[in-house]
Amino acid sequence: MNAASSGDTILVRAGVYAEGQVEVYKSITLKAESKVILDGLGERHTLLISAHSVTVEGFTIQNSRRGAERRNGLWVDFSGLVLWEAELCKIQRNVFLNNCAGITVYGRSNIIRDNLISDNRLGIRVKGLKNVIINNTLLNNTATAITVCDWLNVIENNTIRGAEDEFSVKFQDGIEMYGSQNIVRKNNIRFTDDGISVYGTNHTIAQNHLILNARGILASDYGSLCRIERNRIEYGSIGIVIGGTKYEIIGNRVCGMGTGIYFEKASENSVKWNNITNNWGSGICMSLSHRNTIQGNILDSNRNSSIYIRWSKENYIVGNYITNSGEDGIRLDWSDWNFIEENWIEKSGDDGIHVGELASDNRIQWNNIVQNFDKGIVVDSSHYVYIQNNNFINNTQQASEIYSGVLWDENYWSDYSGKDENGDGIGDTPYERRGVKDRSPLMNPINITTTPISETFQIFHEVHSFPVSILSNSLILELTFEQSKKQIAFNAIQIGSSGFCNITIPKELLRDNTTHPWKVLLNETEKSFTVTYNQTHSFVYFTYLSEFCKMNVRIEGAEVIPEFSMPILVVLMFLVLVIAIFRKLAEKRENFPNFPFFCSRKYIYTTKYS
Repeated sequence: MNAASSGDTILVRAGVYAEGQVEVYKSITLKAESKVILDGLGERHTLLISAHSVTVEGFTIQNSRRGAERRNGLWVDFSGLVLWEAELCKIQRNVFLNNCAGITVYGRSNIIRDNLISDNRLGIRVKGLKNVIINNTLLNNTATAITVCDWLNVIENNTIRGAEDEFSVKFQDGIEMYGSQNIVRKNNIRFTDDGISVYGTNHTIAQNHLILNARGILASDYGSLCRIERNRIEYGSIGIVIGGTKYEIIGNRVCGMGTGIYFEKASENSVKWNNITNNWGSGICMSLSHRNTIQGNILDSNRNSSIYIRWSKENYIVGNYITNSGEDGIRLDWSDWNFIEENWIEKSGDDGIHVGELASDNRIQWNNIVQNFDKGIVVDSSHYVYIQNNNFINNTQQASEIYSGVLWDENYWSDYSGKDENGDGIGDTPYERRGVKDRSPLMNPINITTTPISETFQIFHEVHSFPVSILSNSLILELTFEQSKKQIAFNAIQIGSSGFCNITIPKELLRDNTTHPWKVLLNETEKSFTVTYNQTHSFVYFTYLSEFCKMNVRIEGAEVIPEFSMPILVVLMFLVLVIAIFRKLAEKRENFPNFPFFCSRKYIYTTKYS
């Protein structure tokens, strides 16, 4: 290494190099020819990199010292490999074994990819900006697999496995996020305590698959303004724990958990368009939480109450489809000033809605409460409850009021037998059952339409992100973009008498042309629509008429953002080679012109990442 110059490649022959700590202080490439083991002998770090633009490829790096050291005022875990104040480095296709930490990064714009990191205490720890951690496999590390601090880092397509003994006490976390504006997407995480823990602000957690973790995602009380979008969370104790403020929980699928989504001392969060099904506890449970919105979700076949709210105030439960609950569809206890509106609640094992002890000043209106096996609604020991303009249809018992003060007004009751002599749509005699007295029962069901929701989904492609926005009064689930099929697809559930979708699509992502115009298919049948344009976007709008329907929606275009094919990658690699040559020439010529294209390290980083 002493004889090498910056830019050189050192090929290391097969063998075991038990040299303690090795430091790389020049911008070189270290490449293992075959099986090369760097053994730190438990002394300090195994490999310390203190230069920019270093590549390390193909090594097995093992046996750093346990513990940490203090460097420039910072405590740094002894690691298999440390990037110390290094930039534009690539750590790829290595194996890290039996270190205190596999890889530690103090620097920016580095790429950690295609490594196997196994049986360390910590996997990867990053403090710095714009680092990329991609396609790594992290197995059986005894503490957190990936910890990222600071800003603008990307953690993508990594596989994380903790100990597979489901009966052991786990202290392993998958990914911990601190700082701000980091992106965690398309990772596969199993057998951890918390699959992903979110601290800090403005993070995006998208399209991850979390299975058999104790808790899928922890949206902690130390975090806020983060977006948790289109993740698949299966089999464990709690799918998503929300403890902070202003999280957006959008379009996730949560099934097979103890509790789907759990709020604990959380406020001003939004939970929309999620599919929460087949959980063996509650679908959504809220405790000591205020001013949250639960809107447009599907809650199906949850064993306990689909939505259970206790000791919570001023929450909005709006436009959800709740079916096949093992107990109650919605239950409130010791909770005041909540709004339950525009929900479709059917086939609950107990009550459609149960307003329990000391749950007062709640408003329940514009709901369809249908075919629940005990009662449509029960109010027990609560006061100032307003129940207006709901449809109670074919419940075993429509309603019950016990030791409560309720205003019942202008609800539709399918078993009402009174008459409407003056034809004003209101029965001439009150509806009275089990303590219930509705003085103005309706003769016909109310046409209830749900409040439209507008949400923007980020479609990630290569190094780019494209916002696709949907405005709809239907429940939108599982949105996907398929580059090969040139389409955006999603499922929709319409629970009112008519529905619409207005979709905004960036032309950079997907567009039509004069030869192949847009095509909209609902359940594989072409649907008429209107489309308008501006310079950057297409706006596709369509409607549908149905009392209740489930739809698969596909929107097909003609031209799509291209994949980075192999020829393109070859061209990019050639460009990087040309850049390197010109930079070497620049070092030898005092007056070589300053050509930004050839001198931008950031440009090289961007092209090589893709």
